[in-house]
Amino acid sequence: MGGAFFWGSIAASSLLIGGGLALHYRIGERTLGIVMAFGAGVLISAVAYELVGEAFTTSAGQGGIVLGLCAGSVMFFAGDLWIDRLGGDNRKRSGGQQSGGSGLPIVLGTVDGSSACGPS
Repeated sequence: MGGAFFWGSIAASSLLIGGGLALHYRIGERTLGIVMAFGAGVLISAVAYELVGEAFTTSAGQGGIVLGLCAGSVMFFAGDLWIDRLGGDNRKRSGGQQSGGSGLPIVLGTVDGSSACGPS
């Protein structure tokens, strides 16, 4: 239990260190975006890794995993493109400008999850 507490404290200390650095130094929007994108990618890949491992064990190597991953990738890309064309691409900009589009892109972005991390 002591080891888990120690390593948990080490991992959590990065939040304190990052907060301290952010208070003392100006972090550019581009750098902040890159760090946030990396963090989101790490979280998504960790979840995907766990799910793919479970799917591989369950499917017994019949090839359905590759088909499912490819279909999911295509659907994610198509959904992101559709949301962007409906006006969701400028939904949250750091400069303050907002898209005057309808609420549908917001709803679809929430369901799809891609408007926050898709290409802009």
